[in-house]
This record gives sequence, C-alpha cells and structure tokens, in this order.
Amino acid sequence: MPEPWVSEAWHALPDPQKQLYRRLADGMTGFNLFVSRTVDAVWNGREPEVPVLLECRTADPEPVANGDLIVRRGGKDVFHVDLEEGKGEIALTPSDGPYTFVLRKGAKEDPVLTVKDLPETDVPLALESPALGMRLELIVPDLPPEERPDPEPVRGTALPLETPIAVEMQGAK
Repeated sequence: MPEPWVSEAWHALPDPQKQLYRRLADGMTGFNLFVSRTVDAVWNGREPEVPVLLECRTADPEPVANGDLIVRRGGKDVFHVDLEEGKGEIALTPSDGPYTFVLRKGAKEDPVLTVKDLPETDVPLALESPALGMRLELIVPDLPPEERPDPEPVRGTALPLETPIAVEMQGAK
C-alpha cells in the first residue's frame, strides 16, 4: 500500500493528468504508474515529474465539425480531443515523448508535428493543417491572456510517419 501522501497527490491531479498516466500504463493501472514514478523520484532525491496541462482550442475560436486533435506516442493514442466545442484539455510529460500531434477532420488525418519532448518553454504551439483548413493553439491554461504570446504556425516540421525515431537508453552499452 502506498504512503497516504501519494494517494492524496493522485486524487489532487486534474483529470487530464490522470488520463495520461492511464494511457501510458502498460500492464498496470495509471495509479500504479504514478505511484511508481513518484516514489522512484523521491527515493532518488528528484522532484516528481508532473504532466504539463495544456489547453487546446481552435484559433478562431470556432468549433470544428468532425474535427479532432489526436496526440500519439509510439503509435498509441494518448489523447483524443473532439473539437466540436472548439476546445479541450490534454496533459503531457516531457520525458515520455516523442509525441505526434495529428489533426483530423472526418476521415482525413494530417500529422502536423512530432516533438521529442514538450517543455513548457515550447508552449504556446500552433498546429496548422492547410489541407484540412484547421488551426489549433496549445497553451498553458494558467497564463493570463495578456501574457500569452501569439504562437507562430508550425509548418513542415512533422516527421514522416516512416521516419525511425532514435531511442536512447540510459545504462545501455
């Protein structure tokens, strides 16, 4: 049984952060993944990594009928945001990248950006698909609007889906 403070920390997480742990967990629950990572960090004198909450919204900010933002990690969907309301929330940990951001409208998908990690300094991001006629902004939601710089559209920086992604393993020889 984990220490009570770990359970309290889990229950204090917003839903998008819990959802990320649940989607990343493989062979265990999201709660157990959170506990494992938190205890490991504390035992090793590090601050536990907390998923960065991001608000996604359409740039105009109008709803997009049949529009979605999909965030993938290793071919697995970790977030799916329906843009029918024009906005939503996701949470990502910098250490779990790379993440591929895919815009979808109807049956057409456009992988618009792959990032190795997502430090807060890279936010806000503009995700744009001219082919789908969609533009989406990712922002850290606790910044007041006057402190949010206008994001520049990210074009042509997506990795082709067949591009191999190098993985560095600590301690590997």
